[in-house]
Amino acid sequence: MTGPPLAKSSVGEVLKTLFRGALRGDPDIVSLALGDRHGLPVVDAVRGNASAMALTAAAAMSLQSGMSAATTVGLKPAIRIHIHAEDGELILYALGKSGYALIAQMRPGANLGLAWMVLERLGGQLLRILSDEFGADFAAEPHARLESAGPAGAELQTP
Repeated sequence: MTGPPLAKSSVGEVLKTLFRGALRGDPDIVSLALGDRHGLPVVDAVRGNASAMALTAAAAMSLQSGMSAATTVGLKPAIRIHIHAEDGELILYALGKSGYALIAQMRPGANLGLAWMVLERLGGQLLRILSDEFGADFAAEPHARLESAGPAGAELQTP
């Protein structure tokens, strides 16, 4: 992002605006949430029957399991996980070592390539905002474990 530094009072609105843009960028995304390492929602745009808490808790548990599974077989820790279900898809995307993760619930038959691109772009934007707001602990490090919980964010919901 370019422009003047964000004022603390505007961070929530900036996050909500980014989420709205991501939803417009991929019509296959049903719900989108940002959760912290403990599975608590920070900001979300949840539609349908899922709750933000359920999505972010699932993301935290699944990413930890995926990271453990990858390292157990000698791979670098996972940073993206795809879960295929008969009636939809879940995409989990770790934001470097920040402790934050994006989770997207997708429609059945979703264009996963587009979803990955949208989430990667959104993840980069979120990391820059979190880094500007909370410091260097939020710098992106590909293939890094989720190590720090970071500061707790206020729960924000988009309409």
